[in-house]
Amino acid sequence: KPEEFIEMLNTIEESSARCVKITRALLDFSRASKATFKELDLNEIVGRVTGLIGHELKLQNIILEVQLQPGLPGVIGDVQLLEQVVFDTISNARWAVNKQPDGKERKIMVSTAYEQGPQLVRLDIGDTGVGIKSENLEKIFEPFFTTKGVGEGTGLGLSIVYSIIREHKGTIEAESELGKGTRFKICLPVGGK
Repeated sequence: KPEEFIEMLNTIEESSARCVKITRALLDFSRASKATFKELDLNEIVGRVTGLIGHELKLQNIILEVQLQPGLPGVIGDVQLLEQVVFDTISNARWAVNKQPDGKERKIMVSTAYEQGPQLVRLDIGDTGVGIKSENLEKIFEPFFTTKGVGEGTGLGLSIVYSIIREHKGTIEAESELGKGTRFKICLPVGGK
């Protein structure tokens, strides 16, 4: 029947699109080894990414709250990789916020700070999204783990973010509450210490 044939073609097309996404993510991940490390201003990177994605978030009725601590010390890193970390983490937050029922607060909060004691620059990215179940929280950085539906995600975004942060000798942690949101805390050593 023609309807079954069309349905089969649609399934094949969706699967192909998913394969393309996975391949692109794997290629991006493999490029991480060719990183160019130099001293960077994390505020500039965050400002560039939030500037690019801010308009799109506004169109989706998501409030983007950005608070950058002035005069942050530099970190040693690769510009493109750290931009990818910020972009992917905000994209995850956007997905979570868009899954909230109507009437719930729709906000993504991004902030930077300097932690003098351990000499770290901290980047926090939080949202008022649907949150992550506690049993899934420990798995979110594993490759191919996803809570998203078919065709919504590959399960590579956060594992790539995790790998990039590790390559930068940093740490990433997540805390979440179902129905209230998630916060990612990324710490990078000052000056590559």
